[in-house]
Amino acid sequence: QSIGNRVDWGFNHWPKNDGFWYKTVREKDLAEGEVTFSRVFMWDINKPVTLKTHGIIPSFFPQCGVDKSRCPGMQQKRVGAWVVGFKLHFLSQYLSSLQLKGGFIFYVERETGN
Repeated sequence: QSIGNRVDWGFNHWPKNDGFWYKTVREKDLAEGEVTFSRVFMWDINKPVTLKTHGIIPSFFPQCGVDKSRCPGMQQKRVGAWVVGFKLHFLSQYLSSLQLKGGFIFYVERETGN
């Protein structure tokens, strides 16, 4: 159901359905100041259906930055992540525009094989 230009999606498990970014944060065990990207996945929750990835930066408390001398003797705890989604329309459009005669393309991520 639409509310103005917003859409009521109901309950959605974002850490699971939106590119598994939380799993990526835990698996890569990033330190403060490190950045990574999630796997590339198909985004079909809203239009246009496309490939998507996330840029992920973990957040810590206390925030010491990359200079650990700012928090001497303090134990940091990862408390969340800053996540930015990138829809890869250009890649989706390029792959769908290829006129392969009786063929198809598999997009495979080198790191995971997915």
